Amino acid sequence: MIKNRAERATRRALNVIWNAAGRYHFDPGFFAFHADGSADDYFNLVIGCAVKWLGEERLGRILSAFAGSREAEEIGELLWLGIENWVYERELPERPVMRALRTARAELFFKEEQTLTRQQMEMQSMLVYRQMQYRFAEVSGRPLPLLGGRQKQLAEALRLSGEKSADEAEDILVMIPETYLRAERGEKRARAGLLAKLHGRLTSHAYRHPELLIVRPGGAEKDEEKAVHVSWERRARRRTDAQAAEDLSYIRSTFGPSVIPEEERLSLERALAVGEDADCHLWAAAPQNEKMHERNLAYAREHKQLIEGEVKSLASEIELFLMSFLTALPETGRRGRLMPERAWRIGVLRDPKVFLSDGEEFDNPLRVTLLIDASRSRARSQEQIAAEAYIVAEALKRNRVPVSVLSFRSLRGYTVLEELKKEGEESRGVFRYYAGGWNRDALVLRAAGMLMDRNEKTAGAEALRLMLVLTDASPNDTTPLALSGKAYEGEPAAAAAAEAVKLLRENGILTAALFHGATAHLENVYRIYGKEYVRIRSIKQLSGGAADLIAMTMREHLG
Repeated sequence: MIKNRAERATRRALNVIWNAAGRYHFDPGFFAFHADGSADDYFNLVIGCAVKWLGEERLGRILSAFAGSREAEEIGELLWLGIENWVYERELPERPVMRALRTARAELFFKEEQTLTRQQMEMQSMLVYRQMQYRFAEVSGRPLPLLGGRQKQLAEALRLSGEKSADEAEDILVMIPETYLRAERGEKRARAGLLAKLHGRLTSHAYRHPELLIVRPGGAEKDEEKAVHVSWERRARRRTDAQAAEDLSYIRSTFGPSVIPEEERLSLERALAVGEDADCHLWAAAPQNEKMHERNLAYAREHKQLIEGEVKSLASEIELFLMSFLTALPETGRRGRLMPERAWRIGVLRDPKVFLSDGEEFDNPLRVTLLIDASRSRARSQEQIAAEAYIVAEALKRNRVPVSVLSFRSLRGYTVLEELKKEGEESRGVFRYYAGGWNRDALVLRAAGMLMDRNEKTAGAEALRLMLVLTDASPNDTTPLALSGKAYEGEPAAAAAAEAVKLLRENGILTAALFHGATAHLENVYRIYGKEYVRIRSIKQLSGGAADLIAMTMREHLG
């Protein structure tokens, strides 16, 4: 089962970190995994050694020194390269196995390099990638790649000698971004934990922290600093009024005011945050992250021809299969089927239009909500996911299908829905999507279904309702299941999401998934959505896959 595999990987990573740090039963805040979900032994060893030699407080200062910089992500990754070399040279005399592990990790880097697609290459920082390539070529004895003068100097600076003291290492590391990237340090340094304001990530690794939104529009810095050292999993089960107020303040300052009136929001909570989700809350907001918006638009401009081609292709496919479901609206005329109740108009009013015939206008039977997972696991594919959502929304809009687009994430016990596009609005609003946080799929599926019910009543028209979920089928939240106390991940989380999908379908909402995720989660997507899903690996697959999925879902419902 995927649950067991994920748990084994996390336990292995944690044990390696604890062993390397020489300390046990502390929360390291983040782990290193390979792309296939298995634990990365070497970099988990580096994490533990960094805690051992630098200490959590000092390491937090180093990694957060440039958190406010525009290059924070690149800087974080580069700083880890410097830390890796320093702890390797310090630890090697005590732990000779480090040499073999480091060499094996270098070989794996070049093996993975051969399988990278062009899109995967585009989604990572080339500055960081070239530095990693240089480092691992040096480790494995390969010919060194050619670097420009400044990049070569940066590579030399990142080969931080283990002979430096911890104080010297800290000074050198925080000087590197200033010297080679001309970055400016933030005004404040986080002192409270290992991942305080950490925005970086090593290529090919996923780092986790239970509290903080990695990508966020600003504000709530004081709340963020206070929260770093507190494990949400420990406090979620028993929160004081002060903690609850702090969490609400954090959510409001991070996402802005709720777009749903407070009375209605609380009513939704009372109806939906029950059972295993009883410790959770709901929030609905308008997206505010302009930096991520610009990144998505830049990606869209760069791939404009591909995106527009997929929109046209998907719109054509949708038009074709919708024709078999559309009902022509009748119109009166001089020929067709006689309407007895109007026949008197011929003699009395000299009105010959007493016949009915099929007109050119059609009754559209479909209304769509596109629901997008915006958790941190989507960060590497953020721009592509935004483009995929735009393609689906725009293709439906061109066929006059009412479509709304929502993204969702969870943080500090709050499941947050952000309205990217309302029915009737332009599809470009979808590019305001950004990734960060966790995802509590069962709760958000029920919430989105209730909002669909509300919108239908407001519109005053009954239609065939379809919810398309753009997902990686990996529910994962820091707030445990309220009744069982189990972690919200793996099999229990998938089972809860499957139950939510079942309830949606029983309520007349067709539910299907556009699966954009790892092979390891195929078991999850099938468990949650049954056969109503299609896997999307690239934008070029979207038009055919989405069209087939919508057509299949509608045909099975209508017979």
